[in-house]
Amino acid sequence: MRGRIEALAATLENLGADALLITSETNRLYYSGFNSSSGLIFAAKNGCCFMTDFRYGEAAKAKIKHMDVQIYKNRSESLKALIAEAGAKKIAIEAEKTSLSELAALQRSFPECKFITDNGLDKAIAAQRIIKSADELSKIKRAQEISEQAFLNALNHVRAGVTERDLALELEFYMRRNGASSVAFDLIVVSGENSSLPHGVPGGRALRNGDFITFDIGAVFEGYHSDM
Repeated sequence: MRGRIEALAATLENLGADALLITSETNRLYYSGFNSSSGLIFAAKNGCCFMTDFRYGEAAKAKIKHMDVQIYKNRSESLKALIAEAGAKKIAIEAEKTSLSELAALQRSFPECKFITDNGLDKAIAAQRIIKSADELSKIKRAQEISEQAFLNALNHVRAGVTERDLALELEFYMRRNGASSVAFDLIVVSGENSSLPHGVPGGRALRNGDFITFDIGAVFEGYHSDM
């Protein structure tokens, strides 16, 4: 993990930035190894910091050892202190992940800073993430194994009278029971006339003898997704 964020911080000069800000959940997980619904990563030449609120404080400090961890009461005030310490005036942000309202809030809170939104940071992250480590590959394989096992298990429940929704729930229960943190997307299990719908929603239709069934399923294992 340390190598990942340090390699990204080394691109600051190419990005034309003094610092970078990562706020998206998926990229925070990639660089910190810690999964949370709230937080950010601030990286500058003088170091990297993971910031989050009190709900994740204890867990974040126990998990993250390769960068500083700060627990904020007021996110803007804590980030302002980091920016001042780094002497940062130009900050690269995830243009593809940042909403207009989030950008406007940053600009209001830090009028002295220029936020770089030219997709440079997104491209640097994508170039890094496209090359999977052995650990990442093992997690992708495990996510797929869970999906395959869930599918084989679901076949034991395919019979007349079982509803599409029942099969979808059986799939999700099996995935979670066997290590998945969640499903990769809303599972698709549709039968009979519904099986022609590429993104059909499992409903109360009961299976009948002779039905075709369309399955589109996937699991998430430690942040990595499968799809089959």
